[in-house]
Amino acid sequence: MWRPTWKTIDPECYTPRNHLRTYGPPPEGKLLAGIAGHSISFDYFGPPSPEEIAAGHSTHGEAPVVTWHRQISRGSPTGSLLFVADLPQAQMRLQRVIALDREAPIIDVEETAFNLGTFDRPISWNHHVTFGPPFLEPNITLFDMPATRSKVCPATFSTKMSLQPDAEFRWPKAPKKRGGFLNLRTSEKGRYGHYTAHLLDPTHKPGFIAVCNPKMGLLVVYLFNRNDYPWVGNWEESYNRVQSITYVVSTR
Repeated sequence: MWRPTWKTIDPECYTPRNHLRTYGPPPEGKLLAGIAGHSISFDYFGPPSPEEIAAGHSTHGEAPVVTWHRQISRGSPTGSLLFVADLPQAQMRLQRVIALDREAPIIDVEETAFNLGTFDRPISWNHHVTFGPPFLEPNITLFDMPATRSKVCPATFSTKMSLQPDAEFRWPKAPKKRGGFLNLRTSEKGRYGHYTAHLLDPTHKPGFIAVCNPKMGLLVVYLFNRNDYPWVGNWEESYNRVQSITYVVSTR
């Protein structure tokens, strides 16, 4: 997977006064303070508004920055872990059960959201799966998914994009600024950053993303209900983002 090159802390310990130079300012500082491997964004996606930042909200909601508590799970036929997080600002509770298959290299994850408020409202429920060195090797590691229509992010996303901003294309060949196409099934060498969005094939009930390093003989597959997650966002960040300290990262 991926580990940040900076030392992480529990997000609840983050304060702008003590950690701004290390992790950056709000609203992302608290998230970056503890982010590693697989992260969730819930109950909204992206940065909050200036007014919401002033009220204490952080990027991608409370779920990735609050304390998760392990609960005792008894009577499970497989080895499992049960974790619960309370989200006071969202008035919601998120529960995650992680179970291991005894015979196959499979991890089953089931999440349940509970509305603690007295009204219905829309929410966003997303997962950030990150891969980095040594599993991620430029022009070696392979990515795939049953994607169809795709689109490149706007030019404002990054100053070091080799892709044509706002271009629509068919996975995996994304148009480049200077002509030609980039095969998104592999990652380039160099310093760059871009984001592409991909609509998964609506004729497939299960959706998946698959990542393989053939040199290591390792394959990771995320299998999920396509109706729950019809889109996959592919963010390639290769030594592009810089805060007060230099983040030397390569994530996807």
